[in-house]
Amino acid sequence: MSAWRELRLSALLAAAGVGLAIWATRPGGVDAPGEATALDCGRATEVVLEAETRRVRIYEDGREVRVEVLRREDEDRRGPAGERLRFLGGESARAYLAAASPLRARRGLGIISAEAAGELGLEAPTSTWSVSCDGPAHRFALGGHAYGTGDRYARRERDHHVFLLPSPVVREVENAELRLMERRLHRFERAEAAGAELTLPYPDEPERAPLRLRMQQRNRRSPDATWVDDEAPDVRRRDYDAAVRAVLGLAIIRYLDEAPEPLGTHLLDARFVDVAGRPLGELSLHRSGEGAQRRWIARSDASGGHVEILASAGAAAERALERLAAPDASE
Repeated sequence: MSAWRELRLSALLAAAGVGLAIWATRPGGVDAPGEATALDCGRATEVVLEAETRRVRIYEDGREVRVEVLRREDEDRRGPAGERLRFLGGESARAYLAAASPLRARRGLGIISAEAAGELGLEAPTSTWSVSCDGPAHRFALGGHAYGTGDRYARRERDHHVFLLPSPVVREVENAELRLMERRLHRFERAEAAGAELTLPYPDEPERAPLRLRMQQRNRRSPDATWVDDEAPDVRRRDYDAAVRAVLGLAIIRYLDEAPEPLGTHLLDARFVDVAGRPLGELSLHRSGEGAQRRWIARSDASGGHVEILASAGAAAERALERLAAPDASE
């Protein structure tokens, strides 16, 4: 990934979900002035977008929310036509499903004339959006955008009533891999982790035993929390602290259907425990390729398989681990 694409992706990730947060956290039960309820089928369990360029499905799978994307065409060079993406949904995906029913519209327009439907892009729609609540799908045909906004006109299939839907209803699924993906390798919060064990192989010296480091997090619920050696907790170790923070900062950019072959250079195995010593999570990290083809591959107990890591985060973690393994790393 080029530096420009990396920067652009980081900016998009930082901005993603702002509109969704506003839309999904409104008080429920009563429409705001001018609003109309376009659908209320109970608790939404699945949303599907069918468009010319893609098909997106967001659905509950036990306790998880999963997302599937089929790219039917090359979308602004985001990926090849025919590519299928499958990934875990993050908190934004859960919020999206929760806000899909009851579905609040900016306003209801009722049944409109054929001429008006043409003006709103609903005469021959090519995209549909549907939601299911443990029953048949409730489908809306999608029209054009309201002038000056991203809000979208939609016609309810069962009775042809037309609504103006808030922009996040469609925008979030149109950009599902940017806005709805679970990017964390772990589900626990930093303050929950009381201990860590990092195992660093020596890939250039396979006969050498891996370096195993046991750590604890001091003042873990404080802003000045820091990671130190388990056997010398009063000695500040900036290299320990930097390494664990870099590992906990690894971010997913892509879920892989299968592990790359070969997996690449083994950089790390890590496990985290809470204050009672109970497991919180574990991961492994590898680096494959060279130069522009270099990428970092990880797997954790929460990822459900192998994932590709954001290149800047992977490189930062590798640098921190190299400093950790250096003979003069202690401070």
